[in-house]
Amino acid sequence: MSAPAGPGRRAAAAALDAVVLFALLCAGTAVVMRADRSLPQRWVMATLAAWSVLPLGYLAAEAVTGRTLGKRWMRLKVGARDGGAAGPAARWGRWALKASPVAVATAAVIAEIAAEAYPISQMLLPYVDILERLAAPIGGIRGAAGPFILVVVVYGGGIPLAVLLVLSWLPALGPSRRALHDRLTRTSVHFHPVAEPTGRAFEPLLPAPKPPGA
Repeated sequence: MSAPAGPGRRAAAAALDAVVLFALLCAGTAVVMRADRSLPQRWVMATLAAWSVLPLGYLAAEAVTGRTLGKRWMRLKVGARDGGAAGPAARWGRWALKASPVAVATAAVIAEIAAEAYPISQMLLPYVDILERLAAPIGGIRGAAGPFILVVVVYGGGIPLAVLLVLSWLPALGPSRRALHDRLTRTSVHFHPVAEPTGRAFEPLLPAPKPPGA
């Protein structure tokens, strides 16, 4: 039997997914930095934008199977409101909402490259300077913290949407346990506990005792 998932279990699954997504983006950044540190800015940003296919594909697993790695770990699954299977349109609509921060940030990067102007990146430079100073003891942008700093720059355009997505989980605290993106796509997240055996072990049928004097 499944039941609507509680906010704590959903938050734990979302936290694990966020770690995986950020790790994918940082891994791509590290590969680009190691490949050629003399690349022009536009080529670095273009390569990182192409790398966003990986996190978008990771989230697409939920549209196909109803589960991400975080949801599988917490035994959660996306379905219809009544606990049944959700249709493809609902699952992919939910994916579009959850993937919007990465998708919009990638689109913003592509637009900056096409225009050869970087207004969004320039807006984020003060935050990059702060991170650069904090990371100075371990080598700054050329050190271990470099991928993290560049991910903030390249995907900073999706930060406002990411904040909105986090806030959209607040309705899940209510009795229906459905976040805003659940309501918009008419879906729900259900907890599937480990099935427990319900049958009894085989017991031989013994003959009834004979009455006295029979």
